[in-house]
Amino acid sequence: MSTTYRTPWLHLSPGEEGPQLVCVPYSAKGASQFSGWPELLEHRTALAAVQLPAREERLTEQPIARIDELLAGLVPALLPWIDRSFVLFGHCMGALIAAELATALRRDHDLEPAALVLSGAIPAWQDTSRFDLSDLTDAELIRNLRGSGALQPRMLAEPALLTFMLPATRADSALCDDIRGRGRPDSPALSCPLVLCAGRDDSRFEPKSMLGWQALTTGKADLRIFDGDHTFLDAGPAAVAAVVREVLTA
Repeated sequence: MSTTYRTPWLHLSPGEEGPQLVCVPYSAKGASQFSGWPELLEHRTALAAVQLPAREERLTEQPIARIDELLAGLVPALLPWIDRSFVLFGHCMGALIAAELATALRRDHDLEPAALVLSGAIPAWQDTSRFDLSDLTDAELIRNLRGSGALQPRMLAEPALLTFMLPATRADSALCDDIRGRGRPDSPALSCPLVLCAGRDDSRFEPKSMLGWQALTTGKADLRIFDGDHTFLDAGPAAVAAVVREVLTA
């Protein structure tokens, strides 16, 4: 793919020949979450970090609360970049999006990732939780986010950033609910292998429950368990990146 390709949907980093890597961040995060990954991956792979509307340099854009609308923008932006084997990675909300993205690429474009790496999320159809934020005031939502550790120090220091971020947070919650509402697939849509990453002490679910993602594919599912809770990706990105590097070189 030409290094001159530009799209607001992707932050692109060049790499050596080999599988390409597409990374999807979790709720309230932007593409900069993966800014250190080219170095962690030893610059051996081309990386596309997804940048959703309403965060970072797209902060003033309207957030997206429906998966079909998101895919309608992301898939056409991604297709020109994919010119060889590729791997998809997503954490938490990013895992839900990555699973839907893989399915859409296979269904609509006959493209399938060499592997799908899903982190920090049980299958959408197994998750009965709902995060309706519509009844929370901005102040209540900020307290909620502060308590969960989702707010960066810069955001707490700059109220204007918080004002812009809150609509995206509310939309992300609705987006996850929209994906959960799709239900369990009737049959596997994919044939690629799965690598499933879970935090040993994640209070949201038991790591083994991630094996339910097997319903997505006829390929093998490999569960990897990391030290830490649901924030294990932030606490130890190098450990997760090492697993992704292993997948890329397999």
